[in-house]
Formats: sequence, C-alpha cells, structure tokens
Amino acid sequence: MAIQVLVIDDEREVNATLGQLLTMEGFDYHYAASGEDGLKLARNLHPDVIVLDAMMPDKTGFDVCRMLKNARTTCGIPVLFFTCLCGRDHVLRCASAGGQAHVAKPFDFDTVLKVIREADQWHRDIAKRPMTGGFRVAADQAETSSRGINEMLSTLIIQTSIDDTTLAQFGSAFLCLLAATGSLDTPNAAAPKLPAVDVQYTIEPASDMTSLKSNGGGIWWTMTEPEPGMIHTIQNANINSAASRTVQADRWIHIWQTFIDSTGASREPHAAGTVRLVRRFRTGAMIPPVDGNVLPFHTFNYHQCRQD
Repeated sequence: MAIQVLVIDDEREVNATLGQLLTMEGFDYHYAASGEDGLKLARNLHPDVIVLDAMMPDKTGFDVCRMLKNARTTCGIPVLFFTCLCGRDHVLRCASAGGQAHVAKPFDFDTVLKVIREADQWHRDIAKRPMTGGFRVAADQAETSSRGINEMLSTLIIQTSIDDTTLAQFGSAFLCLLAATGSLDTPNAAAPKLPAVDVQYTIEPASDMTSLKSNGGGIWWTMTEPEPGMIHTIQNANINSAASRTVQADRWIHIWQTFIDSTGASREPHAAGTVRLVRRFRTGAMIPPVDGNVLPFHTFNYHQCRQD
C-alpha cells in the first residue's frame, strides 16, 4: 500500500513541487492550502505522514500541529515542519508544538524523501512499541524530545482509555517543559532556562477493553536530571522560605507545579533526586476497534487546547 502523505502549505508552488516529487516516488499525495482545510483532511484521511508549513494566513502551523496532537484520532500521525523559519528557537518552537522533524526551505529532495520515509516507519511501528520507554526533555535535543513525547502519547492511545482532554493536557504539559528548557515559555530572554530532565515511563494497559471496568490503565513517570538542579530545588521548596529562594528557584517551582496541575498526576515516594508520578484512567462505555484502536464514546467530543 502506498504511503499517504498530506502536505499543508499555502504556497501553491511548493505544494505542486512536493506533489510531483512524491507522486513520482510512488507516494499517495494529498494537499491542503490552509490550516483549516488541512485539519479536516487529516481527520478524514488519517494519512501516514503530514508535511506542514509553519506560517499560513488562517492558522499557524504551530496551532494546527497542537490541534492534531490533542485528539486520539490524529495524535499518532507524525508531523514534519517544512519552513523558512530556520533559527534554533524556530526549531525548538516546531518541536514544542509536537513536530517530529524540521526541514528548511528551500529543501533538498533527498532529505525530504528520507525524513518522510523515516516518519512513515515510525508511524507503522506504533502498535509494536513496548509499554515502557524514556526520553530526555532538552532544547538542544528538541526533535528527539518531541519524538519521545509523541511515542509515549501514541502508546497511551493504544493501551489505555485516555480521552482527548487528558491527552491534550499531557501533551501540553510535556511540550511546555520542552519549551522551558529553551526559555520559549517566557518573553524574558534573560530568564533562567529549565535544566534538562530525563523521563522514564511505564504504561499500565486497560484491564478490559470491551466492558465497564474501573481500571482503564495508567502511567507512571520517573523523572531525574543529568545534573542536580531543579528537582533538588523542588524537593527542598518547603524547607527554604519563600523570602530566601532565588528567582531561578521560584521559576522552576512554578513551572513544575504547573506541570503537575496540568497532568493531574499524584506524587509517589521515591529516591532522593528523582520525582515519581502516577496518573490512572477509568474506562467508560467502549466501542469496537477502529484502525486497531479502541475508543471510548466520549472521545468524539473533540476539545481544542491552544498553547500560547
């Protein structure tokens, strides 16, 4: 079966050029000239790979990518940003929206074919992934971090009863952490960056995917740092008075508390220098599998979660 590629780009010449290249290589090519049309096509076609421009007149590619990542039906589709925005902050911004790769315009055809084929293979391997994994949240590894976050979310979709709202909360929480490691979360360029964080996760699958059960699965996160910093500060937050804490410490504590609130996770006892979190889900009335996934009825109430 041919690889289905959806190109969302308002530059018609770029779209036409990509279309010719992909068609010649045997891909099944689809295109949209606006963000809104791209979202509709993505939801209807379920392509294997999406190629997305960052700047469009109706919706930015960043908003389009976030909306795709906020829904079970499109979260697992890899999104590749093809854009003229090529600075280090732009690469981080693409990754922090959920994009798995950044390709600079004007692009090299060999590079285009390579990243699309790699993304397609990633997409096809979703069902084979183990229920344990890990990734580093770090701006200097932005694309690798985003890929790890997307892998975790897509595995959650297959193995648990996570709904659209919780999915959006998880994605936003981790991508905000990623943005904070490059200080994209604040307009103050002098603000201290969040240290890199290593994340290990274990997913507990739903106990019964065809009936009403209390156990809809869950996820455990164990988070550490390559070098001591933020987590040590957080663990000692109650010891140090607010008056004696530094601006950096207060900022890290605020980011961390926002992360906890966004995920709805509970902290569990763990070794010093690490943070262990858990979030469990409950099943609802389930419907038969669709494309290998089992969806709860309430996942069809799509929620849009914009990350400013």
